[in-house]
Amino acid sequence: RDHVRTWTTTEAAQAVEAAAAGDRARGQALFTAVSCASCHRIAGQGGALGPDLSGAARRFSRHDLLQAIIEPDRDRSDQYGLVRMPTGLLDTLDADELADLMAFLENPE
Repeated sequence: RDHVRTWTTTEAAQAVEAAAAGDRARGQALFTAVSCASCHRIAGQGGALGPDLSGAARRFSRHDLLQAIIEPDRDRSDQYGLVRMPTGLLDTLDADELADLMAFLENPE
């Protein structure tokens, strides 16, 4: 995927709020396309290197989820050892795709 823009947490949150309601099914496909599923699991699907995101939206706000994706080292837990989430994963998404991904993260089942 080509670089679209370098997102900040604030810009991403504003874009998701301004976008039409995200499409959960497209968000699920993007979860794989931008490599989230390589390390993260949702509803039993995906990798196990990073935290299971099945109930993440019940525990964290949208802003917190976006911040964790955009600034992965900000509050990184030591329980994952040397495994590091790469930066820039959302930089290949436009605002509508970002809203789709968040729709999936907020309602994975």
